[in-house]
Amino acid sequence: MEVNDSAQHNNIAQPLSRYLPLLVVAVFVVFFFRTFESLFTRWIKWDEGLSHGLLVIGAFLLFLYQSLPWQSHKQHRLLTLFFVVAIGIGSLCWFLFRTVNISILEQLVLLPLLATFYAACFGIKAAWHHRVLLMLPIFAIPLWDQLNDLLLSLSSLVVGEMVRMIEMPALIQGNSIFIPYGHILIADGCSGLRYFVIALAMGYIIAYFNHYGERRLAITLIIAALIGLVANWIRIFILILVGYQTQMQSGLMKDHEYFGWILFALLCIPAIYFAPVVHKQRVQELRPEELAKPRWLSPLIALALGPLAALSLNFTPEASPWKDRLNTRIMAVNVNRMPMTVTAPKPGYRENGLIDIENVQVFVQVDQYQRQHSTDKLVPYISNLYNTENWSQISSEIQEPGKLTLLNHKSGLRRIAQLQWFELDQYKTHSLAKAKLMQIPAMMRDQNRFAIVTLQSECLVLHCDNAMAALKQAAQLINTGEQQ
Repeated sequence: MEVNDSAQHNNIAQPLSRYLPLLVVAVFVVFFFRTFESLFTRWIKWDEGLSHGLLVIGAFLLFLYQSLPWQSHKQHRLLTLFFVVAIGIGSLCWFLFRTVNISILEQLVLLPLLATFYAACFGIKAAWHHRVLLMLPIFAIPLWDQLNDLLLSLSSLVVGEMVRMIEMPALIQGNSIFIPYGHILIADGCSGLRYFVIALAMGYIIAYFNHYGERRLAITLIIAALIGLVANWIRIFILILVGYQTQMQSGLMKDHEYFGWILFALLCIPAIYFAPVVHKQRVQELRPEELAKPRWLSPLIALALGPLAALSLNFTPEASPWKDRLNTRIMAVNVNRMPMTVTAPKPGYRENGLIDIENVQVFVQVDQYQRQHSTDKLVPYISNLYNTENWSQISSEIQEPGKLTLLNHKSGLRRIAQLQWFELDQYKTHSLAKAKLMQIPAMMRDQNRFAIVTLQSECLVLHCDNAMAALKQAAQLINTGEQQ
């Protein structure tokens, strides 16, 4: 009888213990439903970069089911207490990120939170044993969107060099390639982000399925990343060749989505076929004295802290009347134009003005935002603040309180100097990333205002020295005038 009880305990045959890892995922979906709801909305947009998200989550659940049952390890109570405290802190961090609407951190914090919950419930050895599986959902989170600009610049650089190598008559300006028959723009959708992330996810799944170690996993991911990048570079290069040979008349120039996926598949299939297979390693059975019952109650209570705070604490923003920012004593207002259009998200309130600095005109635009509802973002999502199809950046430098940038129209006929910064009430920064982080203390101080301040001056000569000097003086006048 004792032998049977020991065997039953060793195999974790009790239904609750056997399926507890899957039940934990269900609990996470219930506790953090709003986060999963927003992710699901992204996953079902088949034309977006996260269209593979449902497949990744499906693979994760399948592999998690195949990994059952998990053996629960004995560990010191202090270590378990540490994990429980970490769960509580992580859950409250989720609440904080959700309250200030920093979606990427709200979603990302769930991954270490899940791993920590398993470590508290089954022991750190069990969580470490399944570490590769627990990291798989990272490919279903829009964390990778942050790489879009980098991959776009890389694609423009590589494809531009490929065009130069074949000596095609073309003018290359950043992400724009002008051929005798038209303009080919390597836009945001041509960054190759989708191919890159899907290739990484496929490589990761192959590595897990074949039981690769960390070294072989890293090599697999490097190869997968290269396949994704190269597929996109070849796709853009072929489109340029087709555009040149057909004088931009080929239907492929307008509808090349399927062409890209076919090319991607042609590169992926051989790599998948030749991926080395490692025979499944036998799972080491623990001795009875090393086993313990899963500890789920205290981790569950700690996990509930964030969702309970979200239900009980209501940080509904208080919208206040808009206030004019531009000082009529130092500038003319209601000048409804800018030398270059600022492609900011639709503001709650916009002001335009004009300052004359030693016969140099400086155009000013202030876009103000505030949260009307708890689900609104104080700092809206911003991709680009100027039209990258028509304008290219020549140079930029930090000039307090913002960034001083020179931009050239791709026609070559105009050049603009711009000084731009972001404001959260009294806090000013040139960095959008810093502005997003400052949402947290701003919310704690019940501050509900964000603004994009843009100063522009059109260069009369190519070196733009007068325009840049005028922008700096105008910024000082604006900030001094606000303090008076």
